[in-house]
Amino acid sequence: AMAATTALPVVSKRLEVDIKGENHRFADGLVICNSPVAIAIAEARCLWPKRPIGVVLSFGLARGEDELNQRAVEAAKRIDPDLYYLRLYPPFQGFPINEMDERKHEELRERSRSYINETKAKEDVRYTSILESKRDSQQHHYRKGVLGSK
Repeated sequence: AMAATTALPVVSKRLEVDIKGENHRFADGLVICNSPVAIAIAEARCLWPKRPIGVVLSFGLARGEDELNQRAVEAAKRIDPDLYYLRLYPPFQGFPINEMDERKHEELRERSRSYINETKAKEDVRYTSILESKRDSQQHHYRKGVLGSK
């Protein structure tokens, strides 16, 4: 997977793999789309075309994809206006991408768990507030419709 995702056509050859007798070529996702969120949304729509997308959770290392991801989310919200998008940036500072020391990997996992738990607590409060606001708004419109029709 790492060889395929780093196979930039300008820099290196595509990765070629024989899978069950068929030759497959892989290249970095940048060749098609540099937004993993756009790809995930498209895949979800293919797998479940009649089902609305409720939440998109994205983990990132760098903020360079933010604009592309945000555009993908805005496009998806035209179909699913209640879609909730959250991008998390666990603390990877000082952690080289080619690190091989298992102790360092465990340290990174622990930092990521702490970050996710802290962020989850904040987002739980925020998401609960969003849901309550939507529920109150829906109840208001329902009461207005019922009372207004009499």
